[in-house]
Amino acid sequence: MSVTKKGTLQVPGANLYYEVRGTGPVLLMIHGGGGDADKLLHVANHLANRYTVVTYDRRGHSRSNLAKPTEDYQVKTHSEDAHVCWQN
Repeated sequence: MSVTKKGTLQVPGANLYYEVRGTGPVLLMIHGGGGDADKLLHVANHLANRYTVVTYDRRGHSRSNLAKPTEDYQVKTHSEDAHVCWQN
C-alpha cells in the first residue's frame, strides 16, 4: 500500500519526517538504532491492509533534522517525539 500522507512536524529542537499509510487502528512503528523509517517499508506496507501505520525518522536520522546537531537528547525526548507523531 502506498503512502497516503507524508510531511514534517516541528517539535522543540527538531523537524521530524513522517509517513502514514493504510486505514484502521493506528500502529506507530519506530526504527531502531541507525537508518530511518524506510527500514520498516515492507512490513509497514503489509500491515497497512489492517492498520493506519505511522512511521517516522527519529530526530537526527536521515530526513529528521536537529536544530542543534550537537544536542545531547534523552530517551524522554524520543518518547515525546513518538507521541507527537502518533497524534498527528
